[in-house]
Amino acid sequence: MEEVHGWDGTWREVAERYCLRLREAVLAHPHAVSIFATRPVRSPASIDTGVRIIEGFQTAGFTPAQALQISRCLREFTVGHALSLAVIRLGARSRSRKPTPGSSSYNILARAADDTEIDEHFDIGLTAMLNGFEALV
Repeated sequence: MEEVHGWDGTWREVAERYCLRLREAVLAHPHAVSIFATRPVRSPASIDTGVRIIEGFQTAGFTPAQALQISRCLREFTVGHALSLAVIRLGARSRSRKPTPGSSSYNILARAADDTEIDEHFDIGLTAMLNGFEALV
C-alpha cells in the first residue's frame, strides 16, 4: 500500500487528515493542550502549514478568505475537542453527575451518555463541518 503524505488528496482528505493528526499530536501532551489552545502559533512550520492549507483550499475553489475561515473552524473545533478530552484524561471527574440506571431520575439523556464514549462526537462533528464547507465551493 502506498504511503499517503499530508498534502496528498482532495481538500477534504487533507483537512480531515490535518484534524486527526492535530488532535493526536495535541493529546500526546495533555498538560500542554491549554497552552496550545490559548497562545498563537507563529513558528515557520505552522505558517507554512497555514499557507499550504489556504493554497489547497483555493485550488479546490474556495476563496482565500473562505479557506482561512474554514481552517480556523477546523483548528478550533479540533483543539477544543482535545482540550475537553485532556481535562478528563488528566483526572477530572466526568462532565456531570448523571443519574444511575434504574433510579427515578435516569432519563434519556443519561442513557444516551451511557451508550456513547466521551470522544465519539469528534468524527460526526468533523464530517458535518466538512459536508457544510463543501457547499461553499
